[in-house]
Amino acid sequence: MISTRLSARPAVECWSVGAPVSWYSIYGTGATIHGIERRRDDRVEFTSWLSVLWVPIVPLRSWSALYAGERPPDGITDEAHCFADVQRAPHDWGRNGRTLATGLAVAICAVAPAALMIARTDGRAATNGEMVIVFASAIWPVGLVIWSERIRRRRLRGT
Repeated sequence: MISTRLSARPAVECWSVGAPVSWYSIYGTGATIHGIERRRDDRVEFTSWLSVLWVPIVPLRSWSALYAGERPPDGITDEAHCFADVQRAPHDWGRNGRTLATGLAVAICAVAPAALMIARTDGRAATNGEMVIVFASAIWPVGLVIWSERIRRRRLRGT
């Protein structure tokens, strides 16, 4: 059923790995797209970042492009967004600062519950309630990644 659904999707012409402009990451580590802003003329402005586990660390280049859709997933790379008429744009340092601050805040929110439980149970066994929080804190970062990816796709699509 999955192969039928993927093959039914129309082919999208886009920049790909090895092209003059490409973004490549595995599990959010590599070059990822953040700081997405849609302009009134349907262009999308964004910055490619060097990221570790979906947390943007260093802004690489800023771009302005028309969003052309997504490639079907290949099971290896994370970045499947396609663009047309890609043009270099100057860095918007305000947007880059907000992106960095938001990325670091989300990373802290992702690990804080687990770190709190580790500190709280230092030297003793955890109670049943604490174990529920420990297991929930293992699922919580995955939920944050899914939530942030949904927001990113919505911004790219303009919906």
